[in-house]
Amino acid sequence: MNAKFDSRRCLIQELTPGMEIGQTVYAGNGMAWLVEGTILNSEMIQRLLALGLENVVIREYRKVRVDIPKEETVIEPPLEFVIAPSTLQVKVDNEYEAVLTSVRRLFSILRLKRALEPTTLNQITDQILEWSSRGAFIANFLLLAAQRPDYPVQHSVHVAAISGVIGNLLEMPEQELKELVLCGLVHDIGFLPDSNETLLGLSQPDQMENARSHPVKGFKILQACSFIPQSVLYGVLQHHERCDGSGYPLGVDQDKIHRFAKIIGVADTYELLNFSRDNTECLSPFLVMRRLKDEMLEKLDPVSCTAFLEYLTKGMIGNVVLLSDGAKAQVVYWYSSDPQPVVRKDNGNFIDLSKQKQVSIVKIISA
Repeated sequence: MNAKFDSRRCLIQELTPGMEIGQTVYAGNGMAWLVEGTILNSEMIQRLLALGLENVVIREYRKVRVDIPKEETVIEPPLEFVIAPSTLQVKVDNEYEAVLTSVRRLFSILRLKRALEPTTLNQITDQILEWSSRGAFIANFLLLAAQRPDYPVQHSVHVAAISGVIGNLLEMPEQELKELVLCGLVHDIGFLPDSNETLLGLSQPDQMENARSHPVKGFKILQACSFIPQSVLYGVLQHHERCDGSGYPLGVDQDKIHRFAKIIGVADTYELLNFSRDNTECLSPFLVMRRLKDEMLEKLDPVSCTAFLEYLTKGMIGNVVLLSDGAKAQVVYWYSSDPQPVVRKDNGNFIDLSKQKQVSIVKIISA
């Protein structure tokens, strides 16, 4: 038993605003809905009633008395956000470094010999596919990964993993899912043979022209590899096409875009928004989600985008974030209609960021 508090089960009907959740409450789909430490408000209690739960575990703090001459002071324990790597995180850290090393080698061979190694490619794809089945953990892991000097390599790995996550959400068959992850890994391969051009900071006319031609170059490179499936070829060729016909290189609309290309388009857009274009400062992940939601209105596939955004919002519950006022806070609740969540600050205050616009989330500190 923790020396600072006791835990007990409480009937939903007896809950009152201000009580603290002592054990994470899971929704019917297995996703964490209210994490341990969440301070309840009236709306949350109503949602718990709607879920049909009988009771939840609440936490009741003990008052700690400290003897001081001539007076006695009651000290309430402060909230603490403990940031420590889990066993799974350490494991994925090691796997992540190994995959980046393998992809660097793969792309280096491609530059020199214009050839891909199918065995290495399959091994990398299998590893990333395994990550994508780990739920919200992998999206948070990639979000916290520091940007590397060889960003195109890192970007390819991230897009592959995010594409795998979306494919899982859409319940793709295993073989199709593996091909989708492969497509994400090689989607920007058209950049590689001509130069070491990075994907960021493309501003000059010749650079932009090279950027707009890379899907066709990538398609031709992969077309020469007999082991690459047709679905991967179409995904690479069309991953910059947009549902309203404003994309490239073909300018086709939604009905003529391959399913893989639609998913890669969502993953690619999200991943690029998450990294800075000058290697200094990144957008807040919550601003990124708003941008993604805006793009979904006309350009990005609404099915893939909606599934991924819902996944992200649920997965970020429990994350520790830095606020614009310098305070740390924990994400405890999310309104589906607004990308700004409800947070609990490290001083115990409860803030609805969808209403208090003067405070915003700067970045995620830990997941």
